[in-house]
Amino acid sequence: MKKIKKDFGDCSLADLLENPDFVAWATAPDANLDSYWQSVMAKHPKLTPAIEQGKKLMFSMQFDKVLMDSGEHASLWAEIARRTVLKEQNKMVLPVWSRTLAAAMLVFAFFCASFYFYANRYITISTGFGQTKEAVLPDGSIVLLNANSSVRYANNMHENGARELWLDGEALFDIKHLHRFGRVKKQQLFIVHAGKAEIEVLGTTFNVRNRREKVELALLKGKVAISVSGSDSPSLIVAPGQQTLYDLRRDTLVREDGNIKATTAWKDGMLVFDDLSAEELFGQLEDSFGYRPMFEKPSLKKKRISGTFASGNYDHLLKAIGLSLGISIIKQENPRQLIIR
Repeated sequence: MKKIKKDFGDCSLADLLENPDFVAWATAPDANLDSYWQSVMAKHPKLTPAIEQGKKLMFSMQFDKVLMDSGEHASLWAEIARRTVLKEQNKMVLPVWSRTLAAAMLVFAFFCASFYFYANRYITISTGFGQTKEAVLPDGSIVLLNANSSVRYANNMHENGARELWLDGEALFDIKHLHRFGRVKKQQLFIVHAGKAEIEVLGTTFNVRNRREKVELALLKGKVAISVSGSDSPSLIVAPGQQTLYDLRRDTLVREDGNIKATTAWKDGMLVFDDLSAEELFGQLEDSFGYRPMFEKPSLKKKRISGTFASGNYDHLLKAIGLSLGISIIKQENPRQLIIR
C-alpha cells in the first residue's frame, strides 16, 4: 500500500486525495483537523491552491450531514482504502497525469460507495417524553408520532419492493395510495411492522400503538390486513371504525368495534378514558411522560376513571386526574416517579 506523505513540500493534488486526514477534513471538518490543515497552509503557502481544489472536489460529492456523520465518512473511506490495491513501483516515478487519473478513480469509487451507502441507509425518527412529531416519508405518506415513540425505514423505501416501516410506540398514519387500477403490485403495498404484528395497507388512515407487549390497531378509513409473524392466529381484515388487539403474551388477535375518536384524541392534545382502571391509566401516562407510578395501596390500582382530559400540561393533567379519582399524586424527579396515595 502506498505510504501517505507527511512532507508537504512537493505534495500534489493526487497526494492530498489519497490522504485520509485530508479527506476527513474536506468532508466532515472539526476543530482539530481545521487547526492542523490551517497550519499546513501557513507553512506551505504554495500548496493552498491544491488544497482548495481538493476541498471543492470532495465537497461537490457530499450528502446531507444529517445522513452521514464524520465517523461514517471515515469508516467508508477506510473500507475503500482496504479494498484498493496499489502496487508500488520500485524507483519509478509515475507521470503526473497517471497519478491524477488514479486519484480521480479513487474519488469516483468513494462517490459510488457514498451513493450506495446513502440510498440504502435506514432513517430513524423519534420523539421524547411529552412530545409529538409529524414526519413526511419518502413516498409522501405522513406519520404523526405520539410521545416516546419511533419509526425506522429505508431511505429508498419507495423504490424497491413494498414500502416498509418499523414502529415502536404509537403513531397515526396517513398512507399515500399508489394503486390506481389493475392488479396490486408489490411496491404499491405499505407494511407497518409493530413487534410481531404486520399491518398491510394500500392507502388509508390508521392508528397503531405498540407498547407493553400489545399491538392495538384502530382504522379511520380505507382497509387494512393485520397478521402476526410466527403465530397461529389467522390474519384479519379490518374495516373503518374497527379496532384490533394483538396480545403477545396470550398470542391472541381479536377484532372489535371501538371508539376511534377516543383512540386518536392524543393527536389533538387530549386523552379520553372510558371506564379505565387507575393501573392502566398510569401505565399509559408512564409510556408518554416517563414517570413510573408507585401505588402506596394495591386497592388504588382498581379505581376507575372516565372522562376527557387535556394533556398539554402534565402537572395540570395530574391534578385533574387526582381530583377525578379522589387520590393524591406527588411527582418526583431522580428517579422520575409518581407517588399515588
